[in-house]
Amino acid sequence: MGSKKTTSTSELPEWQQDYLENVVLPFAQQVAETPFEAYTGEFAGPLAAGTQQASDLYGQIGGMGNMTPADYQALTQQNLAGFTTNVIDPTMAAMERRYAQERVGDEAGVIGSGAFGGSRRAVFEGEREAARDIGMAKTLADLNAHAYGQANAQTMQQLGMGQQALGNAAAGLMGVGSAQQGLTQAELAGQFQQYLLEQGFPLQQLGALTMGAGAIPGGLGTQTTVENPGLSGILSAIGSAGQGYGAAFG
Repeated sequence: MGSKKTTSTSELPEWQQDYLENVVLPFAQQVAETPFEAYTGEFAGPLAAGTQQASDLYGQIGGMGNMTPADYQALTQQNLAGFTTNVIDPTMAAMERRYAQERVGDEAGVIGSGAFGGSRRAVFEGEREAARDIGMAKTLADLNAHAYGQANAQTMQQLGMGQQALGNAAAGLMGVGSAQQGLTQAELAGQFQQYLLEQGFPLQQLGALTMGAGAIPGGLGTQTTVENPGLSGILSAIGSAGQGYGAAFG
């Protein structure tokens, strides 16, 4: 004996089928066919002005450390020139004036006393001038030695103060540059994030469309059920048809 078979066919409502075929699927196809678009913006900003200035100052500090002996000597000579003009030259001029006054006094004393003749006076004056020359030479040598020591110390102080000042300025500019760089990077990061949002927006739209399709409740549309009676059903139908034929012609 055969068994019955039941076949059910469901058809979507026309409006639902139109939504899927003419809205969701074309948009999905459009998203799938969208070519890859590389980001062409900048990921890292240029070196900030403050950072560049700080770099230049650090370069100057390094340049001080690379001074040649000639450079160092030239700076020391500049400092020595000031000491010579303001200390040595006035001191030697004052000694010359004092010796000139002493000579006048000595001459007056010699003439007044009549103590010395020509040759003896010449010897006295020669010894006196020699002693004064020695004294001036020693004073000048001492002053020059002291001046060079002072100039050398001043050179070292100038270099140290210059390096410290440049270092402080560079550190400040580095802070400013870091703040500038941070603002630039934040702006670039915002631009990249905006690019990602633009690239992902079609997918969000497609997701909204598919969610809309999924929100449609099931069970809508037309369902058609067809029953297949099987072999026993067919034989029974044939038998019924035969009995009806015999009754009609009997």
